[in-house]
Amino acid sequence: MEALERYFWRDRVEFADRLNISNDREATVIALTRYVAGCFPDSRIEHLAPVPQDPTNHRPDLSRARSRAAR
Repeated sequence: MEALERYFWRDRVEFADRLNISNDREATVIALTRYVAGCFPDSRIEHLAPVPQDPTNHRPDLSRARSRAAR
């Protein structure tokens, strides 16, 4: 959460490209969805069929985020 706060609100960021904000732990989409839904009590989770090209798991490349945070 701190990374999102820093990127969008707290720090002056002049970076106009994609940036993975995450950690290097794998997590399921449903776990992340439940966490976010828990932040918004009136929200609900709707399950849809996955699109064929969706990966079953993913570990993002955090090198850009780490290099930006080091500044």
